[in-house]
Amino acid sequence: MEYLLPGFYTSIQFIVLIGLGFIIKRTGLVDNNFQKSVSGFLVKTALPVYFFTNMGKADISILIGSLYMPFAAVVNAAFAMLSSYIIFRFLPSSVNAML
Repeated sequence: MEYLLPGFYTSIQFIVLIGLGFIIKRTGLVDNNFQKSVSGFLVKTALPVYFFTNMGKADISILIGSLYMPFAAVVNAAFAMLSSYIIFRFLPSSVNAML
């Protein structure tokens, strides 16, 4: 649970910022040129800086302990691809044509 809470707070911050940008765009408070320049700055500069700043604050032992998640995702994807290959390999060609 201690790992989920910071990620949840970060997600909430992003959702609020996206909602704020949506409201500002819909109400017409800013023109298109300003919106494009701010959006480009946020995506190309501010978001990567924010990410690396937060990663720099993280405890290395916690990061090493959470390395099983990418491994589990790769194993899950490999299992899904292998099982779908096996299933579709033995289906008759008439069923494969319908899919």
